[in-house]
Amino acid sequence: MSHETVWEANGVYWKLEGELTSSELFEFSQELVAGGSTLKRLKYFLVDCLAVDKYTDDSDDAELTAVQSDGLTRYNKRLLGVFVYDTPVLEALVKGYIANMEAKESPWQFATFDNLEDARNWIESMTY
Repeated sequence: MSHETVWEANGVYWKLEGELTSSELFEFSQELVAGGSTLKRLKYFLVDCLAVDKYTDDSDDAELTAVQSDGLTRYNKRLLGVFVYDTPVLEALVKGYIANMEAKESPWQFATFDNLEDARNWIESMTY
């Protein structure tokens, strides 16, 4: 899998391509942790999975990513988590992540879309 990280003015945009594994998902999510003080000013993270061909759950890292994200809520309680995908395989992964975060009573707001334009429009409407 390859991914591109773009630090935008108010958020971070991840474009994922190819075959995605749960361990790779955890690895690139570490960029939020490494962002340090940048995390405090972010208003959203946008994960574009439209070019992902396949997802393989090769470890427990998907749940670990939710646990890590839960810890990050202490630094930024107003983050929007936005996911763009169009395959049922990724739907289970994304909805599982969101369910884990909601079970932990995350203050973050989440949304899913099947196209990037609607996702960006929603971010713009929600950004304060």
